[in-house]
Amino acid sequence: MKAPEILAPAGRLETFKTAMDFGADAVYGACGEYGMRSGAGNFTKEEMASAVKSAAALNRRFYVTANIFPRDSDFTGLKEYFGFLKDINVSAIIISDLGALSLALKEAPGIPVHISVQVNTMNCLSVLEWKKLGASRVILSRELSFEEIREIREKTKGFELEVFVHGAMCV
Repeated sequence: MKAPEILAPAGRLETFKTAMDFGADAVYGACGEYGMRSGAGNFTKEEMASAVKSAAALNRRFYVTANIFPRDSDFTGLKEYFGFLKDINVSAIIISDLGALSLALKEAPGIPVHISVQVNTMNCLSVLEWKKLGASRVILSRELSFEEIREIREKTKGFELEVFVHGAMCV
């Protein structure tokens, strides 16, 4: 078994730097109104570009959430956002919507797309469908037992799965 990736939330530059200082392998954060943790603070575009560059220099990763449940009116802004994320070369985009997945794959080719825990994926058939649609990782539901996770792992070998190891604490 390989060592788990330590992934921490980072809503601002200060929390990003703290996560890096204390050994996180990766962080996730958002910019503007496209992340579900908007109440926790978000990066400006300039801050995010700087943090992505700093993470890469440390051989670490910066994942960006675009895990809102978008309405039709959100897609123009999302298109621009995904273009920006491609330009700054983020490590991955975390989404929670099928339309957003399609748009991210089109507007940010080459950037991996992860399926957010908000999608509540609880079975191997869903994992395999997300894979077919172009996702590179699925973050499994927090409600799964260890045995259920093991069963999904066995049926989806070779595909990246992510699980929360600290309940609903977003760690």
